[in-house]
Amino acid sequence: PKWLRSKVLGRRLSRRTLYRAPMAPMSPSAMDIVGPQGVNLDGIDDECAALLEDLPPEIAGIPSGVFHSLCEGLMAEIHRCHSATPEEKEAALKPIELVVRGPPAGRSVKLVEDPTGSFAGRATGAVLWPAAVALIEHLDETVEACSPKGALRVAELGAGLGAVGMFMNKHKGCSVVLTETAETLPLLARNAAENFPDGGGPEVAELYWGNPAQAEAVKAGGAFDLVVGSDVTYRPEFLMDLLLTAWSLLSPGGRVLLSLRDRPGECEAFETACEESELRIQKRCEYTRMGTGVVGSALDSNEGPEECRILLYELLAKEFASWL
Repeated sequence: PKWLRSKVLGRRLSRRTLYRAPMAPMSPSAMDIVGPQGVNLDGIDDECAALLEDLPPEIAGIPSGVFHSLCEGLMAEIHRCHSATPEEKEAALKPIELVVRGPPAGRSVKLVEDPTGSFAGRATGAVLWPAAVALIEHLDETVEACSPKGALRVAELGAGLGAVGMFMNKHKGCSVVLTETAETLPLLARNAAENFPDGGGPEVAELYWGNPAQAEAVKAGGAFDLVVGSDVTYRPEFLMDLLLTAWSLLSPGGRVLLSLRDRPGECEAFETACEESELRIQKRCEYTRMGTGVVGSALDSNEGPEECRILLYELLAKEFASWL
């Protein structure tokens, strides 16, 4: 599940544990410290125990042995991804095409998913999610196409494949910066190159939320009229960093647009964090859609298109919103 992948790949399970896993021969005496595929799991017990203390309430009763097994499986997958050859990583990629509905006809964004995690190291942003498609459709209805001279500046946070930002650059004429963590940047850059093989597309930049130096580097070309993000609110421990970063990137009068799939407790945690941040919720919209709606997308292919409720929030800086 997405929440577990995010935790095991996040700060709570240290990079020391994630990247030191050497291959080792399996033997009965080593079974207590060696997980699937011979990955050395010595030292994972304490960190799995810490993760168990922070489980979502609805699954807090999961047996510790089951949770440990899940962690072992993920560790083996992480090791497999980092051990893959360039040719194996390339073969694991899955090209799809997001066709933009509505006029004018013929618009699309080319995307390259990484459903096995071989290229992007099991990052949750390696496939297309319904919240990104819903945000694109909302932006298509509400943002007019720009001329180069009057182009809006747009930053996408936690861009993943970069679908939203590339749509804004390719079909709305906006000046766009796509941001992600270091481990996901190669896949993001690969997606940008698919749509702009001759260059001239969006900028791709590293940005960890709550890192002021990186935020300043991202807005070196100027603050942003619009900061967007899809499915970036599912980790409550990072919400304040997310909101602070979005606020710091905004130009005066700029807007933040964030979309999320309605999961238990997520919108409540997000709205509470907004109350404590420098941003205020100006508008909230709800959409219902069937999966991504993209033929061949990993999510729809694996799970089948399912009906999901998408929430979209428009945020303004509080000092600006107070004048409206």
